[in-house]
Formats: sequence, C-alpha cells, structure tokens
Amino acid sequence: GYVKNPAYGRSKAAGQATAEVAPLRARRHQPLHLTHRSQSEKRRTKKVSKDGTVLPEPYHYVEVRKSKRHLRFEEFDFSKYNATSFAGLENNIANCYGNALLQVLFFNFALSSALLKHKPDRLAEFSLTDELAFLMHMLHTADRVPCQAQNLLRALRQVKEAAALGLLEVAEGTTDMEIETNKDTNLLRRTQSLSRFLMEHLHKEGLEESRGGFRGAGSQSIVGHVFGTQVKTLATCQACKATIARQNMSFQVDLQYPRGPHQQGAGPKLSFCQVLRTSIMQKAELKAWCERCKAYKTLAQKRVPCSYPQTMAINCGVQDGNHLSWWHPDSDGRAWLPSSIRVAHDPDKGNVVIEEDGGGGGGGGSDPKGGGGGRGTVYDLS
Repeated sequence: GYVKNPAYGRSKAAGQATAEVAPLRARRHQPLHLTHRSQSEKRRTKKVSKDGTVLPEPYHYVEVRKSKRHLRFEEFDFSKYNATSFAGLENNIANCYGNALLQVLFFNFALSSALLKHKPDRLAEFSLTDELAFLMHMLHTADRVPCQAQNLLRALRQVKEAAALGLLEVAEGTTDMEIETNKDTNLLRRTQSLSRFLMEHLHKEGLEESRGGFRGAGSQSIVGHVFGTQVKTLATCQACKATIARQNMSFQVDLQYPRGPHQQGAGPKLSFCQVLRTSIMQKAELKAWCERCKAYKTLAQKRVPCSYPQTMAINCGVQDGNHLSWWHPDSDGRAWLPSSIRVAHDPDKGNVVIEEDGGGGGGGGSDPKGGGGGRGTVYDLS
C-alpha cells in the first residue's frame, strides 16, 4: 500500500515535510484496548496482527473472490483490487519469492531512473542488467496491471553461481535434483542472499560493459554508483605487527546482533546506531599466512569504510526469534529503528560515528563522501 505524507506541500522546501512527520513515523501504533468499542471499531479491529496492533487501511489483507467463470489464475483481473497507481508482480511462477526485493529496487529512484535510461546489449543473450531494466520499464508503464518478472528470473537461472548459492527454485510440476539439493530452505536467509548476489552480479556486468566499451567509459557501474561503498580491510599479524591492507567494493551492510536476546531490565539496550556501527566496522581474528613470519599466524582483521553510498542497503539479518527481539519497542513504546541517522567517518583514524538524526533527514545519502564540515551523511530509514 501507499500512504501519502500528510505534511506534503509543493511550496515547502526539500526535506521539510519529512522533518514534520518524523515524530509520527517514529511512533508505532499501540495495541487497541478492546473495551467499550462501537460497531465501527469492532469492524476495524478484525484485521489486526497477533499482538492486537491495528494496521493502517492500505496495508490490510485483501481477500480476492474469484467467480466460477474465471478458473485460471492468468485470466483473473487483479487490477480492480489495487487502489493505488502502482503495478504488482505475479507470484505464480518459480523464484517469485524475490518479488518483494524487486519492488524495493524499483522504488529506489536513483536506481530505477538509471535503469530506465539503460540501453540493452543486443549481443548478450542473458543479462540481468538488461532484464532488470526491462522489468523497471514494465512497472513504470503498467498502471496497476500486474507484471511478470519471468524474463529476469529466467536469466537468473542461467547463472551457475545462483544455483550453487541455493537461490533457485524449480517450477511446479518439474524436478531438478541439483537445484532441490542446493536450495536454501530458509526463505529469509535465501532472500537476503539473493539481494547480495544480485547487486554483486549487476556490478560485475556493469564493469564488463564499461571495459568492453559498449556504453561509454568509466569504471563505475549503475549499482556501484547507487549502493557501492569502498571498504578497506586491514589484517595485522599479532606476532610481527605487520599490516596487510586491501580495498574492495561492498553493496550492503549485514547487521550483526549481539549474542542472545535482550532481556527487559537486564541493562541498557544497545541502540540501532550502535549495532549498525559494529556491523560496518567488523572485527575478527583468523588464522592466515604471514609473509614476514613465513608461517600461519593469528591475524586481527578490521573493516574500515572509505566512503558511503548514495543509498545504504541494510540487511536486517533476522534469522530467529532472538534477532527479532531486538526490533521490539522499548517498555515506553519507543521504536528501536529511528526515522533517520547521520553517519560520519574518518578513514585515516579508522573511526565511524553513527547517531540518530533529529532533523528529519532530507533524503538518502546527502553528502555521500561523508564530508560536509564533519556533519556526515544523513539517511532516511524506510
């Protein structure tokens, strides 16, 4: 569903409407007291979650009633149940579990606008970039008519790495022992792996096209321009203190939760900003070969971001109930996820500062290089 910003106005400055509704976005709906309810309230509380939280009307579950004349799924007109101007994706084909991820990518303006300008390569038989651009064009022009991501998912099946990572499903009525054996049965983990794989593969295709001269020069892909983060990995030998540095591109941040669920009254709960900072600056110890010692030694590894993307993709990484408990509101009803955050870093000192931004943000990734006189980069969390 789509909920219009009640504070929106054409005459307002950029970011002003977002700042005005920031307290409203941070406040979550409280459980409805089931006493002294009118008939309208009783009807309204029929569609609630298990904890009694009332969902906004655009997010209610819609029951589709098919007549006997429309026996086939493909013949039914679902557009009359869509009250918005946006198109959906049909979920009756294999690998349609990624539809939600594709919709998120479509509503990223920087990515979708760049892909809508993308010119396909006529010599490439299977290209995820070309097929994703075609899907973006369909969603942009469909006007409530459901679309199919069949071409994109068909191209995904041709990538051997996708099958090896367990990202693929077989179509109903068919069998493929290799795909069924490798398939990740955890749907949450499989969707998160698909997001990571899709961005890395799109970036790889973009670099190959740039080197081949198909679409102009440059070493930056579309995905790299929108989601890419330059990360420096430092590995220090604990014996000789020799440091090995290497730099690579990262496209999303995987949240690393503290071990065990947070118990009420067991001390202060870590904020979202603290967990995100720990996830960005990952530290670990591993056994690896040290050239100076000429032996396997314990290395202390640390990741330091050198820049920040236009859009920061955060993988929630919820695998079980312990991880989910961190997203529960506090005892006073305050949400764990803030409306916007401010990220600042010093790559020379290897320090990252993340704090909740009370100004309402103003868009994803202003000042992507983290400068701005020490103010850093502001991200709206949506």
